Amino acid sequence: MEWAFEYSALGSHRQWVGGVLFARNSHAACFQLKRAGYQSVQVRLQLVRSVRNLFRTQFNRRDLSRFYKVTGRRLMKGRSLETGLAAGAGFIQDDRLRQAVILMRQFILDGKREHEAMLMAGFEARHAMIIRAAWLSGKTGDVFQALGLEVEREAHLKGRLNQILKMPVFMMGFMYAFFYVALRYLFPQTLVFMQTLHAQVPFYDAGVFALSQEAGRHPGLFTVCYGLLPVLAFFLGQTGAFRAVLNRFAQARELMLKTDQSILWTGYALLHEASVAPAEIASTLGEASLHDRTRLAFYRLSRLLQGGIHLDEAVESSGFPDFIVAGIQAAEQSGSLAVSLRDMARDLEEEVVLLAEQLTDLAKILSILGMGAMVLFFFLATYYPIVSVSLNNV
Repeated sequence: MEWAFEYSALGSHRQWVGGVLFARNSHAACFQLKRAGYQSVQVRLQLVRSVRNLFRTQFNRRDLSRFYKVTGRRLMKGRSLETGLAAGAGFIQDDRLRQAVILMRQFILDGKREHEAMLMAGFEARHAMIIRAAWLSGKTGDVFQALGLEVEREAHLKGRLNQILKMPVFMMGFMYAFFYVALRYLFPQTLVFMQTLHAQVPFYDAGVFALSQEAGRHPGLFTVCYGLLPVLAFFLGQTGAFRAVLNRFAQARELMLKTDQSILWTGYALLHEASVAPAEIASTLGEASLHDRTRLAFYRLSRLLQGGIHLDEAVESSGFPDFIVAGIQAAEQSGSLAVSLRDMARDLEEEVVLLAEQLTDLAKILSILGMGAMVLFFFLATYYPIVSVSLNNV
């Protein structure tokens, strides 16, 4: 986990500079700033910013896309990259990305190449590799623009995935919060009413009422433990447990697989146009993959390409899905690999959109059913015992 630190330091031109950066601890933050050439470094922990960025592990994709496209346009107009980075840091809202841009500019001023500065500042290795190849070809501005479009498509696809989960997550959060209120306030009142009438607690309510009594005896400890459970669930999800559960469902598995493939093969087209070696492209994309099956396939592809095997034969032997094998074979025969790869990625994106719409509709139905089940549970645990006891005593 990385924390937010507000810093002030002397820059390379002996001027005081300040900002926010993210690091594991204060020592790592100071080391990162001194590595960038800053002196007299002072850092201070910022809890509010740390909490705000707790659940964000990457740069904001829309900010990153905007930054790449604006930087590309400025370079194409003949401005220097250092000037573009200084101006670009001003309109970026994502704290992490702003920090990376500032550090990248400082590394370039210290004599580092563009791709080296990107890697040292925390940008993705795949993007740095593309910029390295673009610098050798003299098309840095064009490639920054292309990177911006790629990141924009990636944000669009991941937004589709988030849209599917938005309704179920909201409903689960609402029910979880309401269950806390019921345990602390509704169930105790029901239990007091039934004890007053010397009524027996139904067998299906015994466990819930016992938990409610424990919550009443230790309210502080119970509240802390109850609040920590969602945090624990989030970190378990980050370990891949949640993704493993989703992989058990065919539609969700297909959606994640095609989303990953669409993003990665668009990146392959960009790297291919930048004249990067095919084996190096495959190994880099394997590291960027979010799907275990895809990651292993790209690693096999890299080894086969190093052995001199042609791309279409290597893809077929690497364990890629049939639709990727067919798409690569068609792309090889088309005469323009990069253009055909982009067409294949766009076709996959259209399929992802259709799958996302189907899963969104299914998620809405399941959310309604889940809410109905929770309402029924609360009725059986609170009002039904009261009504039942009241009718029996009439």
